[in-house]
Amino acid sequence: MIRRLMLAGLTAGLILAGCSGVGTRQPTGRLAFERKENDNSDVYVMNPDGTGLTRLTDDPGWDGTPAWSPDGTQIAFSSERLGSPVIMLMNADGSDQRALTDASYASLMPTWSPDGTQIAFASTRTYEVQQQGGHQEVDGGFELWIMNADGSDQQRITGNPEDQSLYPSWSPDGKQLAFVEVTDKLRIMAQEPVQDAQATNLTDSVEGRHFTPAWSPDGRKIAFMSQQNNLADLWMLDVKSGETTHFSQPNSDDSEPAWSPDGKELVFMSNRDGPQSLYIMDADGQNVRRVTTDGAEYAHPAWGGK
Repeated sequence: MIRRLMLAGLTAGLILAGCSGVGTRQPTGRLAFERKENDNSDVYVMNPDGTGLTRLTDDPGWDGTPAWSPDGTQIAFSSERLGSPVIMLMNADGSDQRALTDASYASLMPTWSPDGTQIAFASTRTYEVQQQGGHQEVDGGFELWIMNADGSDQQRITGNPEDQSLYPSWSPDGKQLAFVEVTDKLRIMAQEPVQDAQATNLTDSVEGRHFTPAWSPDGRKIAFMSQQNNLADLWMLDVKSGETTHFSQPNSDDSEPAWSPDGKELVFMSNRDGPQSLYIMDADGQNVRRVTTDGAEYAHPAWGGK
């Protein structure tokens, strides 16, 4: 229930301008994603051209939000197989699946540090804060945490009982985390990956509820989705100037952008042709093409691997 509540609305997203077509460029890497069939979601991988579909997890519990390690040898993901969602790790071929967090609290949405040594994630784990005369335990909902890639040394990054934090995305230089701050609004923030650092609002000029920030490989842009009027659009933020660019297509819900390793393309999810499928476009919104056509529902793509 927690996972469904936090992910609700994120299938409305990124609406893209541009024309469909087949590019001449051959994308590198592989796609990892959630694929739902027969009311069960598991993590799959495939090539960016839609070939080589391979199932990596096979459990009655929901598995999703995959994230490639920088070297492409491992995938972190979320799973409900132990009850509450936990962060799990597996090899890129699906072998050696093991839990990194405790099922006594919910943990979702892993993202790797650029050097591959740490994983940031959102968690409902309680924490203590210093108060006059002692400590107070806080149970304020989802906050951002960081741990070593083996699950050790878990440290809280954000913490405010008045809001929640979701969808971390690590900058390529490792100096900042972009994330969704949930208050009376949902907006994209950025802060240093240290406890209680000052956060900066990146998307105050854009109306709507903002989700799923994705930092470009060169660190210059952040793709995100803004939902309003029951539809959502893709926006591109120039990190240095603060300028935003809006891509849209009427009457479709597109969401959850993820960059190609070379930063030239984005994969995203859309219902523009029926069920939630995966599409790829150039980073300027052109050359949009559908990747999956099998009728299954797809979500939360990640682009990496070898």
